[in-house]
Amino acid sequence: MPSKDYMPHVESEFLPWVENYVTVMTENAVAWSVTPAETSKLAELLGKFKEKYAIAKTPATQTQAARQAKNDAKTALESYVRKIYRKRLLHNDDVTNEERDLLQVPIHDKTNTPSALPQSSPVAFIDTSVHLQHKIKVTDSITATKRGGLPHNVRGFELWRKIDGPQPSTESEFSYLARPTSSLHVESYTLENAGKQIWYRARWVNSRNQPGPWSGIFGAIVP
Repeated sequence: MPSKDYMPHVESEFLPWVENYVTVMTENAVAWSVTPAETSKLAELLGKFKEKYAIAKTPATQTQAARQAKNDAKTALESYVRKIYRKRLLHNDDVTNEERDLLQVPIHDKTNTPSALPQSSPVAFIDTSVHLQHKIKVTDSITATKRGGLPHNVRGFELWRKIDGPQPSTESEFSYLARPTSSLHVESYTLENAGKQIWYRARWVNSRNQPGPWSGIFGAIVP
């Protein structure tokens, strides 16, 4: 399901949307295995919200208590609509794309789109302001900014390191360290490593655990 919410938040748009939702849901209740109790509950909550909404909109009855009652009724209706959506619609193969369009909810994409192999590499910034700690933030080599962030279709990144000594010149000098799933990794060290140079390199990993190209070698001294 798309990350964008299917439910309008502005009340002037929410009311006609939810009225349509309840109507279409009720008309197709049998085909979609929606129970009479569920359709009755939807109608009941919709009726309460419309009543409280009308009172809160009328100048003569526009009190704080009326607005709170309207907000409470809207919250209850929204919550139940989402519950029915998840329970009866989201993964229901009996609901066609045309019917989802009538409901004004997202079209359920059943096609598994392969995750592309990462083409870029991480760029790292190491914060050494905390004693015995490296705070490593990564961003993408194509759109590098100090804010960090994972590129599209990337699950996380592999982080490899070498402790102490000169900068590595061969693959075998690195050891696997971690696979963070965000753009930030914090690595803590012991006192025995204080003052040592730590070398790192990293690469993006997609949702199929396929790695992209390596970053350049980067490092910092353990503070």
